[in-house]
Amino acid sequence: MSLYHALCRRVDGMLAPTPSRMMAVIPVIPLLATPLIGAWWWIPSLIFAVAWLIFLLWRASVIAKTGLIGADAADLERIGGTGTAPRPVPPPPGPEASAGMDPLQRAVLALAQPADVQLSLFPDFVCKGDELALDFEDALLASPDAARTDAQRAALGALDGLITSMSGERNSDFWLDEGMLRSHPIWEEIRASARACAAAFGWEMRIPPPSGATYIPAGAWNG
Repeated sequence: MSLYHALCRRVDGMLAPTPSRMMAVIPVIPLLATPLIGAWWWIPSLIFAVAWLIFLLWRASVIAKTGLIGADAADLERIGGTGTAPRPVPPPPGPEASAGMDPLQRAVLALAQPADVQLSLFPDFVCKGDELALDFEDALLASPDAARTDAQRAALGALDGLITSMSGERNSDFWLDEGMLRSHPIWEEIRASARACAAAFGWEMRIPPPSGATYIPAGAWNG
């Protein structure tokens, strides 16, 4: 997952289901620095504020059209603006916290499961392969790296590399088609890499709890 995609998912999560107040605060922060930096600073600050507003309006439009958090061009093309896709909404810390399992452990164990188990971890109306990868990428970005051993970093890097190698619009079916999840050989490589990653961390191989995200069908989002 690119940094841009990660930014889109973070912003979309703050926009849905109810826009966060932080959305309005962010563009004001540079303007507040004008007295410290100089009068010239208000021009780039104003440009940033306008660009931020345009970006928010665009992301809100994408959410409305696709019903997805972090949707990209492939999602827009697949859905065709009908608003029939699901929209996962990341909430505050989910049930994995109470289950004693941090998000990265849960995401890795989910990727290590057989296809039938993986499919059971999400509601029927979401793109389950895509959610498996996004849960892992989000958890990896949020998880501190400093405490990891070299073996753990290598295992995570190998798993991340496999997932990243299948990114891009040309591979959208790989993530969206449940038949691919069951039969594609790369999914078996991802599962094997996830099992190796779990072993590097010393995690017991068990079925993880469902994702802590709340998934709302697009029909509910549209009112």
